[in-house]
Amino acid sequence: MKECGNDEELKNKDLAFYSAGLNVWYVTRLEKDKSLLNLSVAGIGLLITLITTLGVKNFTEAMLFGLAILAFVITSITIVYIFGRNATHIENVLADSEEKDVLLEFLDSIASKVFIVGIVFTLLIGINSLNQSLQRESKDMTEQDNVKTMIETNTTSEKKSISGADKLKPKPASGSGSSQSGNSGNGGASSNSGSKTTGN
Repeated sequence: MKECGNDEELKNKDLAFYSAGLNVWYVTRLEKDKSLLNLSVAGIGLLITLITTLGVKNFTEAMLFGLAILAFVITSITIVYIFGRNATHIENVLADSEEKDVLLEFLDSIASKVFIVGIVFTLLIGINSLNQSLQRESKDMTEQDNVKTMIETNTTSEKKSISGADKLKPKPASGSGSSQSGNSGNGGASSNSGSKTTGN
């Protein structure tokens, strides 16, 4: 009787452990699918927001946006189909009419891989946007340097172009003044000699 009681207790523990493990497994698989669905929908919303606010700069960026959105859309549709397929599969397992669903496993694999592809394309969009931003900043800095160089060059040219302006300043005519003084002196001397001659 004691051994039978122990065996029954052991079976009950095994059954409880199996039930708990099975429940955790189902919850984990369902949470994984829910997470993929939520993240895919959030990714689609984020990409559409970026397109409407920032716009698309070139063909490469447009292609990356399109591929990323397509990957998230495929993931979302696949997950929704998996939810419906899960219910059918559980019913078949409980009825002992089905043990393994190959299509369900394939869809699970596809959803995970396509979601990773969408994440990769989203990262590439971020890298491409960062690269374009750095290129624009570099171009703006180069243009500012060119403008600054042109201004400095023009200023230097103006300084050089008027550097001889001091030569145009009028100077006092010292030679002509002396000549005029000399002539006045000669004139006075001539007048005096004339006066003396008249007196004689």
